[in-house]
This record gives sequence, structure tokens and C-alpha cells, in this order.
Amino acid sequence: MTLICRKLLASSTYAISGTLNALANRLETAAIEDNQARYDAFALTKSALDILVSALHMARQRAIVETMSLLRVALECGSTALHISQDSEAYKNYKRGNYHSPKAISFAKRFIPILGEVWGAFSETAIHANLIGFGPKFKSNDKGKITRVVTLEYGSRKLHPIQDKVVLTSISLVSSIILKITELILFEKHPLYEGALRLVGTETIYMSNSDAKIVKYDEELRSYPSQAHQNTQGGF
Repeated sequence: MTLICRKLLASSTYAISGTLNALANRLETAAIEDNQARYDAFALTKSALDILVSALHMARQRAIVETMSLLRVALECGSTALHISQDSEAYKNYKRGNYHSPKAISFAKRFIPILGEVWGAFSETAIHANLIGFGPKFKSNDKGKITRVVTLEYGSRKLHPIQDKVVLTSISLVSSIILKITELILFEKHPLYEGALRLVGTETIYMSNSDAKIVKYDEELRSYPSQAHQNTQGGF
């Protein structure tokens, strides 16, 4: 992976791990004081952040399928959090242990329309066995002839700059979606300051830019799908 990508991943991991505990303490207090459903939803959003850290580690190794599968789990975890925080019946089922988390995607995409499409793309790419994601890779020889090969890459995996961009942008997109979900669960519109949010149960003011980030990273991903496919040799 390029030096820039490595630095980005390292700084992202540090930022998440360095601030998570401090943020968790503030949000946990607000959640407990409000209601149990919000507290359980907060626990799920925190788990989604843990999963994103794991996805960063997989991205460092260029483990594309593994990274995408973790991003899908993070989306499902966050969507479940949103669902049980808004729907009392869903929360009851969650507490009973008979809640089916894929149903949360349909609910969550009412608030974040792109979520269903992103979750479906990860499912198609990394969860369900398929020729493109799991089969032989395509490789061209010196004469330009395309052949299918199976390679064993247990050490350093081959550099694919576009593939790295796709993976990093996917992580950024999912991180922004989880941020938006967290805002929907734990924040409310500030009564005095237009455009500002307030952490429930506190006077903490928060200015959100999650919607803009979601649009930004979605547009970036859509700008190079064909290039990414060529550079991953059929792997994404």
C-alpha cells in the first residue's frame, strides 16, 4: 500500500482509538439517563466503531473481501441500533433475542437512502460466494493475453493504487454513515442554534457534517468503478 494510504490508516486508527473512550463516557451517561433502548442502541454504535477499526487492519493487509465483509457487519450493526432506538416493537424483539438484523436495513434507509445500496453491494461482493470476488483472478502476460490464475499471497500482496482508494473510500463512507446513525440516535435539534445538534441530556453543542461526507464519499466511489475493477484483476 502506498505511503500516503499507510499514514491515513495509521492516523485514522489512532484517532478512533484515542477518542473513543472519552466520547463513550459522555454518550453513555446521556443514554442511561434517557432510556434503556437508547443505551442499548449506543452499545451497538460503539460496536460498529470497533468493527471499523478491524476493517482498517484488514485494509492494511489488502484483504479486500474481509474488509468489505466487516464494513457490511458495521452497517448492519448501526442500522439495528437505529431501528431499536426508534421502534419499540423492534426493541422488544431485540431484547428477547429473536430480532433479525437484516430487517434493520429497510428501516435505516428511510433516513439514509444510500445505505441499502451500499449494504447490498458489500453482500454481493464479499458475503455470497461469487466468481468475481472469490474465483480466479484475471492476469495479462507480456503479449497482452488474458489468463485466469489462482495466486497464493500470504506475504505482501501486490500493490493496486485504485483498489486501495476504493477500499479507503469505502471505509470513509461507512464511517460517515455510522456517524449519521449516531447523530440520529443520541442527538436532537438544538432549540436555540439553527443547524446545531445537542447531545441528549446535556448542553453539548454539535455541528453535523455527516450528510455532506456521505455525498462526498459516495461520489468518489462512483467516479472510478471501472478502473477499480481493472486494477483489482476481478477482485472487487
